[in-house]
Amino acid sequence: MKFLFFSILLVLPLILASNAYAYTITDDATGGDCSAIGTWDSGSKTCTLSGDLTEGIVIGSNNITLDGNDNILFGPGGSFENYGILVEVRTNIVLKNLIVDNFYVGIQLNDSFDNTISDNIIQNIEHEGIVLSSFSENNLVSDNTVTGNGGHGIVSNSDDNEIRNNVSTHNEVGISVFASSGSKVIENVVKSNQQGMEISSNNILIEGNAIEDNTSRGILISGNSNTVQENNISNNVRGFHVGGDSNTKIIRNDIIGNSESGLTEGGSTEIYQNNFVSNGVSVKSGSSSAVYSPSSITGGNYWSDYSPTCSNTNNDNFCDEPYPFSGGTVNVHDDYVWTIQDGWLTSINTPNDVTLDAIDSSGASYDYSAAATHDGASISVTCDPVSGSIFPIGTSEVVCIVSNGIKSTFSVTVNPLSSIISVNSPPTESNTTVEGNNPDLKIFASGYIENPIGGITTISSVWKDPAGVIVYDEILQVDSQGQFNNEFDNPMFVGEMRDSGLYTTTYTYDDVVLEYSWNYLSSVYEPEPEPEPENEVIIVPANGSGAPGCEETSQGCYLPSTAYVTIGGTIIFSNTDTAAHT
Repeated sequence: MKFLFFSILLVLPLILASNAYAYTITDDATGGDCSAIGTWDSGSKTCTLSGDLTEGIVIGSNNITLDGNDNILFGPGGSFENYGILVEVRTNIVLKNLIVDNFYVGIQLNDSFDNTISDNIIQNIEHEGIVLSSFSENNLVSDNTVTGNGGHGIVSNSDDNEIRNNVSTHNEVGISVFASSGSKVIENVVKSNQQGMEISSNNILIEGNAIEDNTSRGILISGNSNTVQENNISNNVRGFHVGGDSNTKIIRNDIIGNSESGLTEGGSTEIYQNNFVSNGVSVKSGSSSAVYSPSSITGGNYWSDYSPTCSNTNNDNFCDEPYPFSGGTVNVHDDYVWTIQDGWLTSINTPNDVTLDAIDSSGASYDYSAAATHDGASISVTCDPVSGSIFPIGTSEVVCIVSNGIKSTFSVTVNPLSSIISVNSPPTESNTTVEGNNPDLKIFASGYIENPIGGITTISSVWKDPAGVIVYDEILQVDSQGQFNNEFDNPMFVGEMRDSGLYTTTYTYDDVVLEYSWNYLSSVYEPEPEPEPENEVIIVPANGSGAPGCEETSQGCYLPSTAYVTIGGTIIFSNTDTAAHT
């Protein structure tokens, strides 16, 4: 019913007031009545007032500029017939530098488009200060001061108008846009009115306004697909009331210090990147269909009753837990609560996660740069560990903090030095050692690991004989210095290695493999030359051979244990054993 009243109010006076004006400006030689109240420039079609007036003006032609020259139009008060400036069915009109005081309506446009109303003072008007009505589209209302009016300071029910950089104070409603679409309300100061703004339209952009100290609501908005962004809505009784909206976005507003509530919302509204600070109640009677945090990229909102004390263990600038004050009349589902006020305006550039190779056992140094901006301006950032630090082997996290508290992290992973297997024994062909012919001589699997890997304390040693048969397969312990040695853990003996040819040794430590071949005849064992054969050999029992176990002794049961006889020679077994036999 309120919006219907607006429509009647803005149309009815047109029927009564078309002939109630003392002056009409037209495009002729004298500018109509311009020559009686000022100077006329026919080239630019500009009428410049030369003094104050006590009656209203009608613009009677297109392409007219009325320059008030800071003179006052002071009207007789609140009769329907008393309009300060009336523009009907006109285009390309400029109204500027006027002081319009004490009329029923200050300036009204009807069915007029592509006009400009700028740099005027509209004050002490009975009802509306500036009116864009009845299909008055594509008009610019800018840089006006509209104050002390009984109704709306600025009101439009027409499409695609721009209301920019005006000051609207001490009116019933500061700025009103209803029953229309496509208009912009930008960078106005709307202060100390009963109600700051009333928007009941579609596709309206409300941006960069200061809506402060209004005694009821800062903004009352309904309609579809509106955008309310980057406004300061502060110190009103109720900051923001959204009713029946669909697909409206409320983004990057400061909703601060509103005594009763910051936001009362309903409908399918996206509400994110706003600062809710020190309001009586942050949100009142919220709608379950409202979205407070569309994604982790945009985040949600900053809430002064939660953000400063919440935990943020992963340094992603969002509280670890959602906004907790939901229940009863509050329906807030903000899963990405910003920890820092205006955090979304801060951009911090740090390196991506990086992987380095260690240069020594201490790790590797890493030089990097980090920079940050806030709302486009540079801002200081510090990181820990600092650029150029030695990062230890493993993964370290670097935390960079902007001076306003916004954080960013990246990781530095340092790979350990590559392990190298160095061996002392068994010898290689390039490092042969003649060990003599002692069959009891030990052959050690020994060596050391350069750059041992923490937690890996064994090495595999596998030897194969010339036929490829595994003759040694052991897991050896690697000590804290990287040394390994099997002297006391299953060594090989020369006596176990009597086949000539190349042996192969393979060491495996983690994923490092060392393999080489060696010749035990040349490097470890030299056999005794075979004796000359004899024509006759006498074989006698060895001492103690009468007792069981002689075959396990080093001399065996008979002497000699090995006989070399010529072909056709004689072998004599002589029983010299004197022990009793049963």
